[in-house]
Amino acid sequence: VNGSTYQSIQAIIKKLQCGLHENEVWALCRECVLALQRTRHELPDYISLETVGLEDTGRVVFLSIPEDQVLEVLYLAPELQRNGLVTERTCIYGISAMLYLAADYNMPHNQEPALSEELEILLEKMANEDVKSRPGISMVLQACNEYIKKQECSSTKICQTIYTEAVKAEAYGRENALVKDILDKELLVKAESSHAIVVDSIKLTALQKNLKPVAERKLNEKKVIKTTHEQLLEEIHNPPKKLRKVKIFHIICSLH
Repeated sequence: VNGSTYQSIQAIIKKLQCGLHENEVWALCRECVLALQRTRHELPDYISLETVGLEDTGRVVFLSIPEDQVLEVLYLAPELQRNGLVTERTCIYGISAMLYLAADYNMPHNQEPALSEELEILLEKMANEDVKSRPGISMVLQACNEYIKKQECSSTKICQTIYTEAVKAEAYGRENALVKDILDKELLVKAESSHAIVVDSIKLTALQKNLKPVAERKLNEKKVIKTTHEQLLEEIHNPPKKLRKVKIFHIICSLH
């Protein structure tokens, strides 16, 4: 897989958020068997959703087991659990388990994948606990070829479409997350703005309640500072004490 672009089946169904459909399971099954033919001399030790990958070309590749990967028993044929020997038929068993789980992904607990009887029978044969009763690569490939021929489709193109749809779903998810982030920020700004408007309105209302009507309000009179000349004239016109009236002849007498 060096230099190629690929995704594990686990990553693909997570991005699609749903399991594979009938025709996709048939196509993936055929491509897996073809990949086994190409690696006859170096068969994969462990086949699972995490270790089966799809290239952007639609071809299947077997990925190395991640170091932190816990091997799940449901992918392991009984004879593989007993003696640890990898054969074509132990790989067929693992492919069957992987395909069923890929179809069953995100299904409700009380429901099963909507697979045809023909496909269910094939998967059951591939997962037969008796290694001698389990079909080999050629028999599984023959069954897949018959289905593909009947449907007039290409397993490679179907798998390529699965890969492309997963890429699109991932991009769409990122765009949605970005849009959601922008909308969340806009809503936050609007909420803060609305909060400020409400607070200002409350303050204004409180202020209006504390103010008296214009008719009831008493304005402080402004104190006018008078000049010395103005004060003198005021005292002349409005003396603080009434002056005594002196008869004029008294004044004349006093002058003599």
